[in-house]
Amino acid sequence: QSRNTFEKDVSVGQKADQQAFGHLFLSDNDLVHLQVDQVNELTLTLDFLVQFTNVSLYHSCQLLVVSCQFGGRSSKSVQKYIDVRKNNSYLITLLPYFINLQVKITRDSMIKKIYKFGGASVKDAEAVRNLKNIVAQHKDEDIFMVVSAMGKTTNMLEKALNDFRDNKGELGIEALSDVMSYHESIILDLFDQNQEHPVIESVSSLFIELWEKLQNTDQPYDYQYDQTVSYGELISTTIIQEYLNHCDIPCRWLDSRKYVLTDDRFRAASPDWDETRLRFSKLNDEHIHGIVCITQGFIGATVDGKHTVTLGREGSDYTAAIFANCLDAEEVTIWKDVDGVLNADPKRFDETVQLPH
Repeated sequence: QSRNTFEKDVSVGQKADQQAFGHLFLSDNDLVHLQVDQVNELTLTLDFLVQFTNVSLYHSCQLLVVSCQFGGRSSKSVQKYIDVRKNNSYLITLLPYFINLQVKITRDSMIKKIYKFGGASVKDAEAVRNLKNIVAQHKDEDIFMVVSAMGKTTNMLEKALNDFRDNKGELGIEALSDVMSYHESIILDLFDQNQEHPVIESVSSLFIELWEKLQNTDQPYDYQYDQTVSYGELISTTIIQEYLNHCDIPCRWLDSRKYVLTDDRFRAASPDWDETRLRFSKLNDEHIHGIVCITQGFIGATVDGKHTVTLGREGSDYTAAIFANCLDAEEVTIWKDVDGVLNADPKRFDETVQLPH
């Protein structure tokens, strides 16, 4: 249109397979302004061939994928995931060089709500049944669950790790008998005392893996901590996923380590946001309405995928926030195993009362 600005209004129908393409040749410092109407569950692809070096993007939609093939002296491929909101529009500023720019826009996230359940909320079979009742009420709302280890499992695994290191790893699997019995009792209660249910074999395999890794006491403490204590979340989510399916609530188990990618600061890892968003980009595309997703809080993996990391104690809330941010979910709900909310902190005030609800 006028001067060096090209503006394209895109309005699409209900079918998610409809696509719109635009081609434009620009000169130095031209601007492309793309105004996208309300688009639900649709992928819009915009393909530009421009003579510029670098691209800055400001946008408000929920996910933007940019793939740049650089020409000239460089043949490097770059993928960036950017999340800068600005008025439901896309402003692309272009500087000199040759690139083929592909922009993929998904207007609305399909996964709407993140539910986080802490250890107290899954501490025994009754608590897991309560979780199931909550999920059953909301299963058609495209929820995604982040779940902690059951009860005080993390404390039990920390003690086991210290015992193994004190004994140079020379302990049998019976050293894990307390934590194994704890989970077995929950499983039998949930599955009608069925000692041949497949989940028992799945959980037993995880405990064997844990026992083998606990023997590697020549490793630095923080590194071995993350490779072992993380099994609490892997075990809890395995049990709960099986139970929800058993109760006719379709549930998909996801390994958080495939999505939350971090640096290698073991026991206190920080997300690598670009790599993490890259992994999250396919989750909504793969999501099927009516299927509940479950993953682990507290844990992630190094960018190369070779090593498990943890985000620090009480890191499951942080995990829920990471998933919500990267999926651009509408809300995060932190479920607590309490009767209600008091009018003041009972540690500081004697006569607190529960607020009516």
